[in-house]
Amino acid sequence: VVYIPELGFEYAPGNANRGHLTTIEGLIDTMMTSLRKSNPFEIGDSHEGDGFAAKFKAFMARMEHLKTGTETFTLVLDDPMDNCWIYNPYEPSPDPQMTITEYERTWEQNEELGINDMNTENYQNDA
Repeated sequence: VVYIPELGFEYAPGNANRGHLTTIEGLIDTMMTSLRKSNPFEIGDSHEGDGFAAKFKAFMARMEHLKTGTETFTLVLDDPMDNCWIYNPYEPSPDPQMTITEYERTWEQNEELGINDMNTENYQNDA
């Protein structure tokens, strides 16, 4: 899951999404493309509606500012499977602009991943 707190935005691409190597700009571009595909508020009669179209357009303009680096923001990657990797140009020193927080998965996260039902003790005796 990707969070951008400054926008109150959460993006969960779903289980069908395959991982890929990208930049922050590429990630934001992917999110913007996904939003445009699933929200037709910039075209057709939805464009004239109750003001939602204007809010959507303003939101997308702000996303563009994040993508181009004209607005600073916080990017949170919540990855309970620990598959994310972000390049650190300062290696072996820590990146001063990055905070890494390790945590124990919640029961709900383990349930979603199928971990709660795994038998890890005496598994050879279950056959």
